[in-house]
Amino acid sequence: DEQSEGEGKQKAKSKSGDKDGDEDGEGSSASNHKSDEEGDDEDSKREFINRKKESKSTSANQEPRCETDENYRANEATLIDKKAREYVYVSAPTPILKNIVTPAKRVQELLTKEFAEQTDSYEFDANILYNTFRKKNERYIGLLAKEFEMRKAASKFAKAKTAETGDLDVSKVFKYQIDDNIFKRVMRVPKGKSHGLVLLLDKSGSMSDNLAASYEQILILAMFCRKVNIPFTAYGFGNHYAVREMDYPGSNPETVCFSKNVGELDFDAVFLREMINSNMGNAEFSKAVKNILCLADAWSNSRYRYTSSGHYFTRTQSDSLSNTPLTEALVACQPILNEFRKSNNLDIVNLCVVHDGDADGTNRFILSNGNKNYCNPRFQNLILVDKKTKIQNEVSSNDDGMRIAVCKWLSETTGAKIIGFYLTPQNQVKSALRHRLFNDEVDQARVQQQKDMWRGNQIMSEVYSKYTKILRTEKFVESNNPGYESFFIIPGDDGMSTDDAEFQTDVTSTAALTKAFGKYTKARQVNRVLVSRFIGMIAV
Repeated sequence: DEQSEGEGKQKAKSKSGDKDGDEDGEGSSASNHKSDEEGDDEDSKREFINRKKESKSTSANQEPRCETDENYRANEATLIDKKAREYVYVSAPTPILKNIVTPAKRVQELLTKEFAEQTDSYEFDANILYNTFRKKNERYIGLLAKEFEMRKAASKFAKAKTAETGDLDVSKVFKYQIDDNIFKRVMRVPKGKSHGLVLLLDKSGSMSDNLAASYEQILILAMFCRKVNIPFTAYGFGNHYAVREMDYPGSNPETVCFSKNVGELDFDAVFLREMINSNMGNAEFSKAVKNILCLADAWSNSRYRYTSSGHYFTRTQSDSLSNTPLTEALVACQPILNEFRKSNNLDIVNLCVVHDGDADGTNRFILSNGNKNYCNPRFQNLILVDKKTKIQNEVSSNDDGMRIAVCKWLSETTGAKIIGFYLTPQNQVKSALRHRLFNDEVDQARVQQQKDMWRGNQIMSEVYSKYTKILRTEKFVESNNPGYESFFIIPGDDGMSTDDAEFQTDVTSTAALTKAFGKYTKARQVNRVLVSRFIGMIAV
């Protein structure tokens, strides 16, 4: 005890010495005694505070929680009977096209200027790209045109009917007493329906890896339509204000693209930049094709480059990417589709949308006092109403509900067939199929999953593996997505490439050669999925 007491006094002296800056640790006994008491008090206070903190932390961590109740409280509003929910009626705003659309002439002027500034060999390099593209695709486009005409003729004659004309057939008059069939007959072949194409290309940032191949696919589709005299126009859609400033120098960055009336959805800006159309003259059309091929080269990351001059084009400022205002773009297309049908005297207008993601959210509408309010179809009965036609479409509670309602409204008010082409990221194919593949087989697997989770998950995995293989070999999977007439899931990035392998075979027999050529031809068709799918839908 005396030894420990001595050690304690020695430690106290050391502490006091350190505190006072005395290297020898010497001091009066009174100061030593005082410092001992202060040190003990400080240690006691510190220990008490630490114990209190630990006690609070422990009690907080061990406080009982009920996750089931928390989840219930967060979603209890969805349990209310739909009839008892608030009804909210909204309408699509009127697009102001002069603030939305940039004509092809202006788009091509900017591209020509920007590419010419990049290199003095712009014309030379653009011609190389153009000639290579034509060599690779022109013969195939010609074959597609013949196939289209044959399908169209077959569809006509399948509906042909034989009818009496009312004129006597003089070669049968002598049989009038024994045969009533003495009138001339004629084959009536119904006129086929005329089709037109309006294409929307997603110009969002996530499309950067898909733009090169998308541009080539669109050009193949445009050249096919031009060859068979199908009216067409192609737009890129986005909301990049800097691009709008280039299109219209001095334009107001706060330009209003849609009306802002009471009860209308409050839409942000969207800009439609026309790339190419069927009304262009031959020289103008060729120039547009060359510029778009230069764009494809700029976005290709060295995968699709054909120039032999050693110069590769770089991305232009006028082709900058932004978000995905798909819902706004669809609404802006309504007057465009109606005018396109009227000016070209068309029976059917096909609206093709090429994109790689979901539409931006549109959940605000305008109140009578000018303020904006939010709507949520999970907790409200949200109805999209057309004031002129009184057509109503309920907005479903899923994340894509507004886009689906707008697609239905657009089809009903314009008569257009909306065709979707969704580009999947290469490393997220199964995830894309889980969210966007809808057919009877998948629906049955989902039902089985609800009955038996373990067995259902196994079936689901097998179904998605099956369609993943189909997607990689056939380059598309068709899906029954709501809001679309047809919906095709396509592998993005390299899966959109139009490159063909050389036709090579060592066989000499006629049968084997025919089989090998058939496989080669099918591969070429598979690699041009946009035009091949489009032909199958319009040859009626």
